Amino acid sequence: MEWVKLPNLRSCETCGAALQHWVRLMTNGQRSIDVTFCPLCSLEVKVMVEAESLSTSGSTLS
Repeated sequence: MEWVKLPNLRSCETCGAALQHWVRLMTNGQRSIDVTFCPLCSLEVKVMVEAESLSTSGSTLS
């Protein structure tokens, strides 16, 4: 499984930052998890997604 960052044009209702939209794909290409979050207001979600993505892909996220 891997995390893929998708484009998102919405802003956070609390702080105005651009929301991030991530999808976790299974090996057959189907979505298993779909998450949209504010990287500033939901720092714990950002850390979890980035840590899991790095552990499975070895690439750096922006």
